[in-house]
Amino acid sequence: MASSTSGTSSNTVTFTGTSRYSQDFQNLINRSLAIASLPITQLDSDVTQLSSEGSALSDLNTKFSTLSDAVNGLVTAMGSGSFNADVQDPSIASAAVTDGAMEGNYSIEVDSLGAYTTAQSLDSGNLKVTDPSATSISTATNYTLTVGSNTYSITPDSNSLYSLADAINSSSAGVQASIVNQGSTSNPDYRLSLQNSSLGTDSIDLTANTVDGSGHPVRTDLMAAPVLGSLATYKPNGSAQQQTSDSRTVTLAPGLNVTMLGQSPAGQSTSITLTRQSETIGTALQTFVKDYQAAQDDLNQQRGTAGGALAGQSIVYELQDALNQISGYGQPGSAVASLSDLGVTFDKTTFKMTFDEPTFLSATLGSMSGITAFMGDGTTSGFLKSATAAMASVEDPTQGTLRTAITDNQTHITNDNARIATETAQVDKLQTNLTNQMDAADALISSMEQQYTVISNLFSAMDSSSGTSSTATNSLA
Repeated sequence: MASSTSGTSSNTVTFTGTSRYSQDFQNLINRSLAIASLPITQLDSDVTQLSSEGSALSDLNTKFSTLSDAVNGLVTAMGSGSFNADVQDPSIASAAVTDGAMEGNYSIEVDSLGAYTTAQSLDSGNLKVTDPSATSISTATNYTLTVGSNTYSITPDSNSLYSLADAINSSSAGVQASIVNQGSTSNPDYRLSLQNSSLGTDSIDLTANTVDGSGHPVRTDLMAAPVLGSLATYKPNGSAQQQTSDSRTVTLAPGLNVTMLGQSPAGQSTSITLTRQSETIGTALQTFVKDYQAAQDDLNQQRGTAGGALAGQSIVYELQDALNQISGYGQPGSAVASLSDLGVTFDKTTFKMTFDEPTFLSATLGSMSGITAFMGDGTTSGFLKSATAAMASVEDPTQGTLRTAITDNQTHITNDNARIATETAQVDKLQTNLTNQMDAADALISSMEQQYTVISNLFSAMDSSSGTSSTATNSLA
């Protein structure tokens, strides 16, 4: 009988037949399996190569993703991140800078901080709440909240004061609900407290909606008379004209939001000075140069006869084009015409980018407005728009060249592995069939060999017996 190991094309069949042709049968099986396994060998080689390419693509993706973050860091540094807001009197106001801000001197005189309208649930005619998680100020399941001239339907999840407050807070009414204790610690009396989110004189009221015994709707007022608020008033940037606001945070200039914290002494403005911090931009540029060079170095390893797994592939040239788009950007005729004017240089022979801080500091002293014009932003103009577009062409999740290459690589590996599994199953089936066929052939030949031996022995015995009789006859004669 024959025996074999099951598995992939790399398995060697051990055929242990009983006929003298068993070795020939084993050679036949092994040769057939070797020929059938050639596609698997090629696919294995392809997967190995694809895996090497995938590893190289992953490394490049890490470097280019970091470079993309560095470009975004430059966008932030040239935006609000590069500004310092110096408030003359921090007890009067605080300042927050957003995109669109410009260097300059600004001021605010706070005449009134304004007030928020507040209201609290009534003392009498309502249920006394000693456990806000179990009961509420009414047994109603629906309420009407009135804010100024607007009304809102409030439906708590359960009959508890907590649930009522949560329902008000999650509504679009612009009202903050809280729970306060008007009693003692040992004898609590929890009330609902409401406050408008906006300054002003809008009133607040809350009614419970129920029905009487006849089915007629009944609206029960739950709140005491509100304490009306007022608008904030201020004079911006030295103006004599007083302005009003329903918020204590106001916009003094594009990209400059000021929060009023205290009332100004009569006739006195608080100055706010916005200045760009060159250190922030310089640090972001240094990070950009470092990350650019890391991406460039990784890409260089995929070039030449000793290059990596991606040597000679189009993705290498596409990624280099993206880097060249960044390093080669210029604005001829401008005060700052190229990256080299900011101390960032790129050698096209050695593929080395460097940053010279003294050159950058000289540029910031000479023309900050020129730097701003050259850098631009990530969406509308300048170097940052070009750099952002270059990185998007590489790193976009659906259309970026690098992300697409990674996806295609993974798809090819998956498809090849599926083909390997199919081919291996076919080879295993072929191995089983051939082994069974050779077993049958070997058994048949072995049986014929045994029959031949029996017949041969029979003839030998007959020949031997015939020889003995002849000798006896001759002896008698």
